[in-house]
Amino acid sequence: MSGRNQSHKMKVVTNKPTFSEMQQALAASVSLAGSLDPSRSDERTVARIHRMHYLTVAEITRLLASIVDPRDHALVLLAYRHGLRVSELSNLKIKDVDLRNATIAIKRIKGSLSGKHVLQADELRILSEYLGSRRDACPALFASNRKTGIKRNQIFNVVGKYGIAVGLPKWRCHPHALRHSIAIHLLSAGVSLDAVRDWMGHANIQSTEIYAKAIAMHHGTEIGRAFLTGEM
Repeated sequence: MSGRNQSHKMKVVTNKPTFSEMQQALAASVSLAGSLDPSRSDERTVARIHRMHYLTVAEITRLLASIVDPRDHALVLLAYRHGLRVSELSNLKIKDVDLRNATIAIKRIKGSLSGKHVLQADELRILSEYLGSRRDACPALFASNRKTGIKRNQIFNVVGKYGIAVGLPKWRCHPHALRHSIAIHLLSAGVSLDAVRDWMGHANIQSTEIYAKAIAMHHGTEIGRAFLTGEM
């Protein structure tokens, strides 16, 4: 069995660009859009793309800038940066975070591939602040006010509350939109399909290609132009 099919094996992924690198390289998706013709997508794929909600880089930046609470800021930042599903986020434990070596162990679900991700400087800062403020014995990385692990509905409430507060449409203020967003942003920045596949934990490349097809479908639209020109 190959290493790619062994979901229990941990893999350190380091090839994630910074926000500024994303914005500087967004025009690279022009060639990507040309190489993945959306007209060749089946109806099921097209329908899935139309149901896909995601935010622009500027919207993510505005969202994060509005969150003062360390726990909520860390929660939204990690959910976005590491493309976490709600259950993956709620299942995170303090022991999964290694601040000394700047890594976090991501345990994927739904047949996706688990791995270790490198933490960026802003993640290390907010996690250090948040964990330094904790005075409870809860093993969960994100604890509720009752000092138990945060629940799914609470994660939805956190993302929705801050998203609506900064003027984002309610239908895009949900945790899975953050997961979609990082895949779209990385591909728009010219990061390879294989690298994004590893980052998202996709077991097959088709799951990653759908994001590239979404970029191709939106090319020429208002959203597509925003991504391609960096006017976000």
